[in-house]
Amino acid sequence: MEGRKRTRSSKSSENPPEDPLAGAYDGVSDWACNFATAGNLKAAPSSNPVYKFCRPHATNKQFICLFCDCEKDATLYPSTSTVQKHLQYKHPPLFTEFVRMSGLDSTPSQKTGKPERKQLTIGVAFQRFTFSAAHTDQLILDAVIEDKRPLGDFSTPAMKKVLVSLQPTYTGVSRKKLTGMLATRLQEHFTQLQQELTEVTIYTLTTDGCTTRANDRFVTVTVHYLDRNWSMHSRCIGLRAVEGNETGDTLKELMLHILQRAGLQRARLFCTVHDNGANVVRACRLIEDRMYDHCCIAHNIQLCILDAIKGPINGLVRQIRKFVVTIRRSALIYDDLKRAAARVVDGESTKRRVLVLDVKTRWSSLHRMLEVVSLLRQAIRLLVTEYRVRHARYLAEVRQQHIQNQNNVFGYMPTADGDDNADRNGGVNFLLYWPRTRQAMAIDALLTILETLATITQYSEGENYVTLGLSVQAILTGCAYLEQLQLSDDLPRDDRDALNEFRRKLLEGLRTRIVRRLSPVAKMALLLDPRFASTVSQMIAVDEFDEWKRITVRCCEELAALGGQQQAPADEILQWRDGRPVVVQRRRDRVGDELERLIALPPVAISVDPRDWWRTNMHNYPGLSAVAAAVLAVPATSAPSERVFSTGNNVVTNRRTRLTRQNVEALVVLHEERKAAAAVDRQRNLAANGGVHTHDADYLMNILKVTRVVLDGDHPDDHDMEVPDDEEEEQAQGDGEAHEAEEARP
Repeated sequence: MEGRKRTRSSKSSENPPEDPLAGAYDGVSDWACNFATAGNLKAAPSSNPVYKFCRPHATNKQFICLFCDCEKDATLYPSTSTVQKHLQYKHPPLFTEFVRMSGLDSTPSQKTGKPERKQLTIGVAFQRFTFSAAHTDQLILDAVIEDKRPLGDFSTPAMKKVLVSLQPTYTGVSRKKLTGMLATRLQEHFTQLQQELTEVTIYTLTTDGCTTRANDRFVTVTVHYLDRNWSMHSRCIGLRAVEGNETGDTLKELMLHILQRAGLQRARLFCTVHDNGANVVRACRLIEDRMYDHCCIAHNIQLCILDAIKGPINGLVRQIRKFVVTIRRSALIYDDLKRAAARVVDGESTKRRVLVLDVKTRWSSLHRMLEVVSLLRQAIRLLVTEYRVRHARYLAEVRQQHIQNQNNVFGYMPTADGDDNADRNGGVNFLLYWPRTRQAMAIDALLTILETLATITQYSEGENYVTLGLSVQAILTGCAYLEQLQLSDDLPRDDRDALNEFRRKLLEGLRTRIVRRLSPVAKMALLLDPRFASTVSQMIAVDEFDEWKRITVRCCEELAALGGQQQAPADEILQWRDGRPVVVQRRRDRVGDELERLIALPPVAISVDPRDWWRTNMHNYPGLSAVAAAVLAVPATSAPSERVFSTGNNVVTNRRTRLTRQNVEALVVLHEERKAAAAVDRQRNLAANGGVHTHDADYLMNILKVTRVVLDGDHPDDHDMEVPDDEEEEQAQGDGEAHEAEEARP
């Protein structure tokens, strides 16, 4: 306590020394120990010497420095770490003693004089990391490949400052050097790819063509196969530029060159998957070594929808399309629609409900456009009510024309100058096309018809899991559902007839393009799926079912002659009887027996992955297992090639249109390889953690939910639709809405 008195007297003196606590520093260790022993400190753990320089506050858990306790406004510190900082900056001699007692490294830092910490900060970690120019160049190349960034992003002044701060001697990488590194990386990739693909005994490829923003034409090839553990692998093995005419012969030569560069044998090609492009189909059929070919299911579904729209239903689709176009043309009206949507729906759903326009070449785009319009029904009604008051004069001008055309199907009013006068009328022509009560009912019915096909398309686009067998099963189920579908009697007669015509055309197109033209590999995929093998005979005719079985047996013989993934059984099974060999069973009969036993099995749970089932039961079906290993790897669509083109569009941006074709191929192929490696890692982690492949189960549940919807009952969106009352009907007479609603009633 004498030390504290000396501190107070020294502070009150007229000529205080430079450090008022200089006298208290002598013998501080002994004094602090005596202070703690006297009971002034409740807990003074020997492990932390900081307790010898502070004491806890009497009323809370904060701490007070012993040498500042005599001051009137002594600072309270929430933790011992802040006490250490206080000693370092206010009492350096005490901090030196604390460092000596705690055994820390007292070597001060060059900047702050702080002792070195046990736990490194980010700055210290980077200082300790040894940078090299070659390593930094490789990191930049990885960023260019993985993040699809242009080299110019690393040449900006801001990025140069970051690189120089991490490595002061780094001067950057030139484009010429980076291009050489990219070519070397691609060559190393193909060398490693050839070594990995030497073990592949049977494979399937998908192919397609595209044009980039720089008007360069490319053809891509992706390969798909199952390894010995029945794990799915999808690899992009080439993206070659097309020189000259894009004919089938040219594409065939490019495809064969890609296969040769990857080290794949043409004799091991099991199936080719393509769309309906004439040149691509011809290129695939010109490859003599391929066994089968399969046309993209999603592409055929889209063609069926486009053909079915060319009828009375086209008026409704055109109306919704013009409504979306006029709304999106005006940023002001679009913002008003967003604000109206925020008032009637939750915020999370509003983010996903953005008006989209259907595109003929984009799968399920029509369903998505109608779905968003249906979800925003209340918001659209609020927006129309607000703008109807603002532009009453313009609506009065078109009232007579609207009444004259209200007897059309769906009450659609075609106007020749609607789009031309959009700007002159303030962009409010959407008031002519917005979906009223009559159109809303038709949209709900149309969505119910399209929802099944949209679900099938969404699932069939998947990767890293089996898609073909379940897609075929869903197509057959969807056709049966569309045939039995009964539309609601609440629809007006003309609208119901138009929707039935659309349903009939759609059903006819599905049967013509897909069901009657099922490829042999699609038939085998459904027949060899243990979840549906026992139910196939109930969905098709007996003669057709027998043909499916003959196709499977013949494929088994072809794979046996090729030497497929599984060891093929002998042509004849012999047994020695009476000292001579006797033929017990031939291979054809044995494969047929295996197929009959598979069909006789009870259906497997839908949550079971077919690959897992065959991995467990492959020894019970040695002949069919080879066919199953080849068929289960066939994708239902050409979506893998489409994904490669999406990557190419992200690489060849408006800022990178001068990329050479060789660099485009290198960047896209290396990026896809990184994605494939990440997918394999996810599968391994899922298998290691005992995970279950639930893609098929979730998909089938959606199919069952969709096919059980009955239009004469409550539609899921009916409760969200605001039905106008009598006052709203009277208010709507100004623009002819009341007359239209009256005619719409049955």
